[in-house]
Amino acid sequence: MIALHFQNENSVKASEVLKMSWDSFIDNLIALTKDASGKAHCDKVCIIGLDGGAPWTTSNHPNALQ
Repeated sequence: MIALHFQNENSVKASEVLKMSWDSFIDNLIALTKDASGKAHCDKVCIIGLDGGAPWTTSNHPNALQ
């Protein structure tokens, strides 16, 4: 999670919290597991942060590991 705090006169004067996800990277990771014949050796992906074990991918993607 990234917290953005806007403080100067040229930006919005509010705090906004953005939750970022690596879901768009899931398809890329699965594609990288394909061998020369095109067979994928992975069908589910979950990216987990090293600091606390929080998942960076969500359950919204059909190939997300639950």
